[in-house]
Amino acid sequence: MPSNNFVTRLQHTIQKILPKTSPDDSNEPVTIATLQPVMEAQAEVMRTRLEAEGIPCMITRERTYYVDPIQLRVRRADVDEARAILEELEDDIISGT
Repeated sequence: MPSNNFVTRLQHTIQKILPKTSPDDSNEPVTIATLQPVMEAQAEVMRTRLEAEGIPCMITRERTYYVDPIQLRVRRADVDEARAILEELEDDIISGT
């Protein structure tokens, strides 16, 4: 059984690593898009656009294999704005602007 001192140090380390979350979980990352692995370049374009608009964004995979779907994730608080920006990006691509 680990010593109490070890457990305390481990808890402090975890608190430093994990982002602070608000009581309403508005900082919790959520997936707003899931893309096939061959669409990695598109995921990067989407991430870049969101970050240019001031929305922190990350690209993740469920596992580290290149055959796994790509997930685009933002903070829960940014979901609606991020979706609106991605819809605008899609419209721009379709219209060629």
